[in-house]
Amino acid sequence: MSSEMVYDVPDIRSFREMAENSAEKYGERIAFTFFDGDHQIQSVTYRESFAQMKALAAYLCSKGYEGKHIGVIGRNCYEWALTYLAVTCGVGVIVPIDKELKSPEIAYILNDAEVELVIAHDESADVVRGCEGLVPKMPEIIPMSELNDIIAEGEKLIENGDTSYENHHVDCDEMSIILYTSGTTGSQKGVMLSQHNICYDVVAMRKRFILRPEDRVMSILPLHHTYECSAGFLVPYYTGASIAYLESLRRIMADFEAFRPTYFVVVPLVLENIHSNIIKKVKKTKLSALGFNAGKNLAQLDGRVGKLVFSQIHEAVGGRLSTIISGAAALSPEIYRDFTAFGFKVYAGYGLTEASPVVLMHNDFRPRHADDVGVPLSGVQVKIIADDDSGRECAVGETGELCVKGPNIMLGYYKNPEATDKVLRGGWFHTGDLAQKNERGDYQIVGRSKNVIVTKNGKKIFPEEMEELLEKNRFVKEAVVFGSDDDEGDSVVSAKIYPDFEEVNRYLSENRLCTADEISQADTTGIFSDGYKARLTEIFKGVVKEINRGVPPYRYIHKFKIRKTEFVKTTTKKIKRNAEESETDYVV
Repeated sequence: MSSEMVYDVPDIRSFREMAENSAEKYGERIAFTFFDGDHQIQSVTYRESFAQMKALAAYLCSKGYEGKHIGVIGRNCYEWALTYLAVTCGVGVIVPIDKELKSPEIAYILNDAEVELVIAHDESADVVRGCEGLVPKMPEIIPMSELNDIIAEGEKLIENGDTSYENHHVDCDEMSIILYTSGTTGSQKGVMLSQHNICYDVVAMRKRFILRPEDRVMSILPLHHTYECSAGFLVPYYTGASIAYLESLRRIMADFEAFRPTYFVVVPLVLENIHSNIIKKVKKTKLSALGFNAGKNLAQLDGRVGKLVFSQIHEAVGGRLSTIISGAAALSPEIYRDFTAFGFKVYAGYGLTEASPVVLMHNDFRPRHADDVGVPLSGVQVKIIADDDSGRECAVGETGELCVKGPNIMLGYYKNPEATDKVLRGGWFHTGDLAQKNERGDYQIVGRSKNVIVTKNGKKIFPEEMEELLEKNRFVKEAVVFGSDDDEGDSVVSAKIYPDFEEVNRYLSENRLCTADEISQADTTGIFSDGYKARLTEIFKGVVKEINRGVPPYRYIHKFKIRKTEFVKTTTKKIKRNAEESETDYVV
């Protein structure tokens, strides 16, 4: 089927248009559902949320915040979504802030984005207050626990004739959102997006995969991130579907049962953890590993089989889950194939904050594959440029830098024209990501251009490929591959490895390679005996030797270090490759 086939969905250019359309069309349908403080499930309809949004906007305008930059910070909740809509539809510019940041990092954003008010979940309000003295002018703070009273005040204003919402003008092509992206490199830049940037992306996504008002998404990824904000909030809100807010990742399986979602948006690490839990449970049930694999093989022949053979898995996630959308990092082909075999539709994609965020995505109109991220959204142009300074477009199968052009591309970086000019050239956004187009016409992301290791004889090694090989080994939980100099000054492959200590300790115990005390001490206290360290080194020498047997000599891993703890990550669970480290982070 043609990649240009699309679903017929209404066009929108602003959040205001989206909110008004959804309130009119889906008024009595549930828009948001969540646990209250007494652990009871509460729901808000589209009509109710629209009225509350207008009331909050009226209150904020009455306090002089019209046209101002307003921050929002906190865990995913209805109040976060309400704030986002109220500010963008009827007040000013929204600045979503990562709740995992510390006060100095938040202070940088408050100052750089010229934030005058922060609406904060109560857990985050104290962190924002810690910015006192770090910014020239401390913004006002409204805790989200006060929003009910504030909305009541706004409703009175409207009853008494306040028309600030109706009088507020939204220019859908002007800056409406400032998003700070630190990614994996630590530099903070404010991405300026218009409402049309994001609305174009929302509509383009819906043109390519089916979603109905009867559907429900469970929101688990941080809402300040464009991926969750668009795919897990604005897309269902535009469609008339409902959004359920996870209580906590620790309760994810219980929340699946409580809310019974039909689809959810996820990063690979979360999906891998769910997969790992499934495998562990399978080993404890009558469904043997042999039966499990036989079931997967049958399911690959007929997708309908998966739901029958793996009905227990479907029951564990609420019984209605049909669709999984994975993004923000590369999804393991094995995980993709397994969840497909279980009877779920899995969509992978690729995007960046600067692209609002989705660029490439699997869709309903062409076969989906485990080793690619689909094709460009409708109306989004993509090209792959060779890195030989010629500016030529790469041939099929050739690796180069991915460049994107379209209505979803950002306006620029806030107050940073130099950084903007580096990435926006001739109307094309240069992503810094390396990609290939395969013979099917689908795109594959190879890695980051900054991470490529180049040897003296011009050979190129993509760290992400080597990391994938390492992480397939049962003893490896996470890995970071990078270039370092050998004795002759050439670049060679080195690796930092965080072991799967559960697997390591099981192996050491079963083979009596360490005493029970040594294993227990390492597991509970993080203190490693010399004997334990020696055995750990032996295990990973074997792992590296096995990897090297399967790759050309120029890709051999020459050096490795073993971490005690997980790598530092962003809130979308990408490893921060340049995070500060010390020798105490490593066992050997």
